[in-house]
Amino acid sequence: MKAIGLVLPLVALLAACDDSPSPDAPAAPQPQPEQASPAPESAAVKRDSISGAWRPDGDKATRILVLAEDGELFLVGDSKHQGLSWERRDDQLILRYLNGQDNVNEATLSVALEQDTLTLEGQEGEQDENLPYTGVYQRDSEAVEEIAGEITFASDTKLPPQAVLAVTLMDANRTPLLQRLVHLRDSPQPFHLYLAKGRLKAGADYSVNARVIVDGGVVMTTGDTPLQRDDEGRLATVNMTAHDSGPAPVSFVGRYLYHNEQAIFTPCDSDRRLTVTGAMADALAKAYQQAGLEPMAPMFMELDGTLEKRRGREAGTLVDALVVRDYRKVMEPEQCEQPSAQLTNTYWKLIDVDGRTAPPPAEGRNQAHLILAGDNTVKGDTSCNRLTGGFTVDGDNLTFTELTTTERACAGDNVSGAFLASLEQTRGFRIDGERLSLYDQEHHLLAVFTAEYL
Repeated sequence: MKAIGLVLPLVALLAACDDSPSPDAPAAPQPQPEQASPAPESAAVKRDSISGAWRPDGDKATRILVLAEDGELFLVGDSKHQGLSWERRDDQLILRYLNGQDNVNEATLSVALEQDTLTLEGQEGEQDENLPYTGVYQRDSEAVEEIAGEITFASDTKLPPQAVLAVTLMDANRTPLLQRLVHLRDSPQPFHLYLAKGRLKAGADYSVNARVIVDGGVVMTTGDTPLQRDDEGRLATVNMTAHDSGPAPVSFVGRYLYHNEQAIFTPCDSDRRLTVTGAMADALAKAYQQAGLEPMAPMFMELDGTLEKRRGREAGTLVDALVVRDYRKVMEPEQCEQPSAQLTNTYWKLIDVDGRTAPPPAEGRNQAHLILAGDNTVKGDTSCNRLTGGFTVDGDNLTFTELTTTERACAGDNVSGAFLASLEQTRGFRIDGERLSLYDQEHHLLAVFTAEYL
């Protein structure tokens, strides 16, 4: 057995699942025309197919192996593992399952099939305790009961690749009895649950619900659907419809930027800085990175989502967050007032210099910054040494003069030298909202700052 991945994010858990039959696996039995007696060929196909419900001999008889024809693996009665997928390669059976440590594990077993007896043995060198599925099994289609159903989504539903469907079976007190995670692929999305025969008590009420989970948060739910049987006692197909969880989303137009693994959105005509999260946050960050913008340069977007309070980066803090459901890139609106900083009398924190992100200051040091005063003097810090000097400004032309610094030794990760060099080469500037960019004589970007309010 070997661990092949962690279950963070949830989609990693299901990445190993392949709902399509392995090309090396035996074909599923084809339906035969009704006859007075079954043809021998039909019986042979059933016996040769490894898919089905398998009940182990001996003290493991309460744990049943279900090898679904579509490649899904179900471990009925196993409270320590959740089955994911299976495939057969010649005389080997590969089982992928989730263990109690949130690892996706893969067990490779040798397989022998004789009539309705299946024998699974561990590979040489593997420890028996690490291969919980070795042993002799008997085919037993009556050992399990199947709950089948499908979940429908609205035609305009958009979910990211990491979205996972959690289907739960509950008793009359809404106590969860069984849950299965499903990698979302279709609409309607089919699902299957298997239980040991007799676990559903006659006359008792049960229900099924489903939740769509993205990055640990529930974004859609179905509500509870009662489990019903037909006149012959067979479980009826469960049909459910997923709806958005929480308040209806609203649309915002404004500036979006992504830097240092943090996404911030400022709506037009507002000074609110919203942390961007939710189902489409990763796709939105990727779109920004692929746009090839300068560091901290905004991208105008229309975002659909809801406003919520979420945990901040620092322990014990809450931030205003926009939980994004969908996004669209738009042209800069004619009317979109934004907070705007002034060149002078503003604390400008260094973000990027010469294409390199400014590292956080070492312990006991200041962050790299500039403050340009109204009397044409400048002071600041390189995160290693204090600096002073002067500057001249004419329109969008800017030059720093007579720069001097203290002479402390600079150690560790710092951009002190590049910072000073960029100031000496500066011949122009641009302010976009709360972002200051410095340029050389050829208008090449030298450094980027952001306004901070102390």
